[in-house]
Amino acid sequence: MSATLNDLPLSDEQRAAILNPSRLIAVDAGPGTGKTHTASARMVHLADQGIDPSRIVAVSFTRFAADEMDLRLRRLLGGRFTQAVGMGTFHGLARRIIRLDPSVIGLSDTFGVLAPKDALRIVKSTLQAPECRAFAARLHREADEQVRQVNHRIGLSYHRCETDTTLAGDGELGQLAAHCRLVLEDHQQAHNVLALDRWIPAAAAVLADPVVRDVAHGAWTEILVDEFQDSNPAQMLLLSRLIGPATTLWVVGDEDQAIYGFRGSMPGAIDQVAGQPGAHRAALTINRRCRPDIITGANRLIAHNPRSSRKALRPDLTQRDAGHFGYTQFQSDYEEGHRVVEAVGALHAQGLPYHQIMVVAPSHKLLDGLHEDLIGAGIPYTPSDGVQLAGRRHVAPVVHAIRLLLGHPLTEEQLTGCLTALRHIGDTYAERLVGAIRHQHAGALDADLTQLPGVDQRARDSVTAWQQDLIRLRRQVTPSTPVGGTVDQLLDAPWGLVALQRRLAETGTDGQAAKARRALRDIESFRGATHRLAGGEVQTLGELVTHLDRQQLIGADGGEDRVTLTTIHGSKGTEADAVLALGWEEGSLPSHHNSSTAIQVAEQRRCAFVAATRARKLCRLTSVGSRAGQPRRRSRFITESGLAA
Repeated sequence: MSATLNDLPLSDEQRAAILNPSRLIAVDAGPGTGKTHTASARMVHLADQGIDPSRIVAVSFTRFAADEMDLRLRRLLGGRFTQAVGMGTFHGLARRIIRLDPSVIGLSDTFGVLAPKDALRIVKSTLQAPECRAFAARLHREADEQVRQVNHRIGLSYHRCETDTTLAGDGELGQLAAHCRLVLEDHQQAHNVLALDRWIPAAAAVLADPVVRDVAHGAWTEILVDEFQDSNPAQMLLLSRLIGPATTLWVVGDEDQAIYGFRGSMPGAIDQVAGQPGAHRAALTINRRCRPDIITGANRLIAHNPRSSRKALRPDLTQRDAGHFGYTQFQSDYEEGHRVVEAVGALHAQGLPYHQIMVVAPSHKLLDGLHEDLIGAGIPYTPSDGVQLAGRRHVAPVVHAIRLLLGHPLTEEQLTGCLTALRHIGDTYAERLVGAIRHQHAGALDADLTQLPGVDQRARDSVTAWQQDLIRLRRQVTPSTPVGGTVDQLLDAPWGLVALQRRLAETGTDGQAAKARRALRDIESFRGATHRLAGGEVQTLGELVTHLDRQQLIGADGGEDRVTLTTIHGSKGTEADAVLALGWEEGSLPSHHNSSTAIQVAEQRRCAFVAATRARKLCRLTSVGSRAGQPRRRSRFITESGLAA
C-alpha cells in the first residue's frame, strides 16, 4: 500500500518546504537536515495530488544518489509509480531530451556515445600533429599529462558553456583545447556519436528549437533537483529551457557544501532560482546527524565564508550527549599514520563497528601511508580509490606472482598486469604474450615465448627472465613456506618492480621519475606490511594470499565490516559515528593550488565543513608539523573552528 504525506515523520521546516505552492521553490538544506528524505516526501506529496508520474522529472548529480532516491520511493510508493517517474542523473535527462529530435544538432536517431578512451586517443593524436607540437611543448608536461590536461579543459569548457573564442583566449592551454575540441566535434559529427561532456549542452541546444521545447514543456510539468548547489552553467541553461509556463521547479541543496568548482559548478545556483520573480526560499536547519559540539565547530568554521543565506545548523534537542569535536597535532605524517590506526583500533575495542569509522583526507595521497599500518594491524578497510594496496598497479604483480608459485590460475587481466610491469613490455606486447599463452593452452610459466613474432627481442628476454626466476622459486616454495624471504626475492629480482622503478626514478623524465617514486612508496609499504603480518597472524605464503584476498573483497552490499578511507569529495553523501579527519594544515587544506584567491579559499573552507559534518558522535581533526619532510603550519580552519587560538 502506498504511503501518503501524513504517514511520514516530518519537521515543520520540512513540511513547509514540501507543501509550498510556488512554481519556483529553492530549499536551503544543511548537512544532516534530511535533504533526500524531504525530496522523497515532495514526490509523495505530488502522488497525493494525483500528478501523473510520467510528467515528473527527478534529477540527482550521481547515479548513486539517484539510486538512493529511487530505493526510498519504491518503499514509499511502490515500483509502478517510480518506474513511470523520469528519475536519474543530468546526463540521463539530457539523453531523453536529445532523443526527442537529435537532428536539431546534426545527429540521426541511431547516434551513439563517443567512449572516453576514444576521445583521449583523438586528443592525443591531435596534440602530436605538427601545428600543435610547439604549443604543447610550452605546457611543460609529460605527453600523457598534456592529454589529460587538455581533455579536462575541453570538458570544463562544455560545463561552462564557453564559445570557441572564449576558450581559445584562455592562454596556451585554452588554444590547444579549442583546437582539439573542434577536431573532436568534427569526428562526432562524421561518426554520429556524442561525447559525454557534450550531452548536457547538446540537450540545451535541442531545447532551443521551439517545436521540441513545446513538446518537452507538455511532457514534464514537475521538476525536482537534488544537490542543486553543484549545478554548472550548462545544467542551468538546460533547466531554464526545460521550464515552461506550467512547470514547477523544486530544488534542494546547500551552498555551504558546494565543493565542485574545479568541475565548473558555479557558486550561487540556489540564489539564481530564489531570485526569480515569484520564487520562494525555504530552509532546513535542524541537523539530526551530528552531536551539538560538532555542529558548533562546523558553524564557527563556515561563518567565515561570504554567504547569501545566514542560516546556521541547529542541533536536534533530543540528542543525549554533546559528542566530541577535537584536534590533535602530530610531529610528522609518519606519527599521524600510526596514531590514527591506533585510534581506529581503540574505537573498535570500545565496541564501535569498523564500518562506523571513517578516515577522511583532502586527497588520496594523504591516505596512502595508512595502507601498510592498517594491513599490519589486521584492520579491514575500504580504500579511498577503490584499490587496496595489494591491488595497486605496481604491487599487484608481486601478489599474482605468489599465486603462480602456489599453482593458482590467473585471469587474463591479472596476467596482463604482471607482464606490463616488466621492462620493455607495454600494453601491446602484453596482449600478444597473453594471446600466445592462451593459444598454447599452457600455464604462464610453461609457455614458450622465445620465438614469438611481432614482439621485440628485449621484451622476449624480459619475460623469459621472469619465467625462469619464477620457475626456480616454484621448486622451492609451497603454501606453508614462510612469508618474508619469498616476498623480498620477488621484489628485489633483477627483472623486478623495484629495479625498474629505481631506474625510472634515476634516469626517467620528470614525470616518469615522479610516478616511479610513488610506485616505490607503494612497493616499500607493501614490503613493510608483509613483514609486520609475518610477525602476527600470517606466517606462510598460503596464509598471505588468503589474507590479501580477504582484504581485497569489498562488500558492495555493505555487509563487510570495514573502516572507510575516503577523500573529502568522496565522503559527500556519507556519514559515520566517528570521523578522523587528516591533513588539516596549510598546503593540504587549503591546498597549495587552491589558496591564492578568496574564492578558492572559500571552496576549501566548504570542503573542511563537509569533512566535519560527516561525523555523528566524534570528529577528530589532525595536522602535522612535517609532511613528506617539508615543514607545515596548522590550517587556518582549525582556528576558525574554535579548536585553537
